[in-house]
Amino acid sequence: MGCARSFGTGAAIAALVLALAAAAMAAPARKGAAGATSAPTAKAPPAGDPLAERLCEALQALPQKRKAECCATSPAGGLAGECTRMLSASLRDGAIALDAADVEACERASARDLEGCGWVTPLMPRTPDGCRDIVHGRVASGAACRSSVECADGLFCRGAGAGAPGLCLPPAPPGATCGGAPDILATYARQTDVAARHPECAGSCLRGRCVAPVAIGGACSSNAQCAAGAHCAAGKCAAGGPPTLGEECRGTSCDDGLACIAGRCAPRKKAGEPCDGASECEAACVRAADGGAGTCGMKCSDWPPAGYTPPLYASPKSSAAGQKSN
Repeated sequence: MGCARSFGTGAAIAALVLALAAAAMAAPARKGAAGATSAPTAKAPPAGDPLAERLCEALQALPQKRKAECCATSPAGGLAGECTRMLSASLRDGAIALDAADVEACERASARDLEGCGWVTPLMPRTPDGCRDIVHGRVASGAACRSSVECADGLFCRGAGAGAPGLCLPPAPPGATCGGAPDILATYARQTDVAARHPECAGSCLRGRCVAPVAIGGACSSNAQCAAGAHCAAGKCAAGGPPTLGEECRGTSCDDGLACIAGRCAPRKKAGEPCDGASECEAACVRAADGGAGTCGMKCSDWPPAGYTPPLYASPKSSAAGQKSN
């Protein structure tokens, strides 16, 4: 009788297992468009902000497209996608403000600056004036940030990098560490004025440490080291800003957008004009193979360099024959 009871209990358990298995097989599976089963779909990334897309198109995608047309190549991948993603995230979080009128002005300025091919070099072109200083940070002092672009003017995003947020803080005093990770958002959005609007140091960063501003007459190697209202000329800080159009520029650099040509600040030369160096031209100073006089013009790539001769490689057969003869 005990045996019969055991057998009956075992049969009941077996029947239950079979019933559960049948139910599982009969359960409806999720199917895709073609009827095949599919795993749960991943959440789609947030859509890009329209203003961010337009700005990144003007600053990242358009230069690559125009350069490819000039050089008869395919456009490089570029950073437009990452630019849009990061700017959109900052806009969604209220960390930055972007005005539609500013973006429209940037689009016009970029299209105008990229007309023709006289601007083409291996590097990205200069950020158009109409595209600078148009991304405005809204994060207050002491609040979290991903980029100095998100901070209010005068504040620097200290400690951000490798996915970790930082804090918007005033410029650090002399002696503090400086010169850490590059500001990725500022690079993607090509906001080249970020160092002026969001200084890292109350002075300048020299060999990884903040140093005090250099007074007039003190030794310097760049304009950034000199106190406000001064510039570096012939190795010393001098009163006033950098020389402007028509002013003497020996031993110093000219105001933004100008080149020091024959000792005077002048507009950069256009395609077809003679040149002695790339700094004189809107694009590149192209020289003949013999190294003669240069001419400003388009240059698609730095490779191969002037005078380069491809190396001659011995074939495997000749190498083996040489080894046998030895």
